[in-house]
Amino acid sequence: MKTIHVFLPIVEKNEPDTFLFIDWLRNNHPDIKIIVPKADFETALMHNYVYSGKDGLEKNLYDILEPQKENSTVGMWKW
Repeated sequence: MKTIHVFLPIVEKNEPDTFLFIDWLRNNHPDIKIIVPKADFETALMHNYVYSGKDGLEKNLYDILEPQKENSTVGMWKW
């Protein structure tokens, strides 16, 4: 496996803490590229970005952590 897509948790919604898995992957399998989503609510598109660490994340208006545009995008899909 070379790439994995992982959602980022919304802590306020008691979602599973996927940062535990992300941190484990980064420490034990640094060769695996981690991809995280960012929703565009205006266009109903989901953009995917290479995860570069928690420092590259910010909460949006819905309190969802998401990558910022400086991160590398790897694709999108309509939902």
